[in-house]
Amino acid sequence: MSPSDAAEGATTQILGAVVASSVTVITVFFPLLLIPGLQGLIFGPFAIVVMSAVAISLLVAVTAVPMLSSELLRRLTATNGEVALQPRRSFAERFDRAYQRFENAYRRVLAYCLDRPAQVIGVAAALFATAVIVLELGVVPSEIFPASDSRFVQFDLQAPKARRSG
Repeated sequence: MSPSDAAEGATTQILGAVVASSVTVITVFFPLLLIPGLQGLIFGPFAIVVMSAVAISLLVAVTAVPMLSSELLRRLTATNGEVALQPRRSFAERFDRAYQRFENAYRRVLAYCLDRPAQVIGVAAALFATAVIVLELGVVPSEIFPASDSRFVQFDLQAPKARRSG
């Protein structure tokens, strides 16, 4: 199987899931565009950015990624004469080494935490209590939406006076 055939086959296999998840995200964020008032002014641009990013991501996922993956793969002749696909060794080896270092560090931290459950729960409770105290004392001000009395925004614009050229 050639790298381009492999990329095309993989894209065909994941296309349905990628399109479905993208359409779901876009559908969920679309109603934010319909919110009136100040809340609509706040969340409308956010919804546009998220929907645009997901749509562009979908386009990249079904066009650029398959093309780049077919370039990343190279053909190696197997012992039986068939063509086998493998990722380029240097990238895969570097990635595997970095991931192994991450996994080892994660295992050490996880083992440390599992050996000391009382300390972990104590630290979590202290952090939670600190967050509640900071919010209650007003150190970090918070409000969901400021009070608004109108759904309209008013602007006063003054254009410069025009001169006649003549």
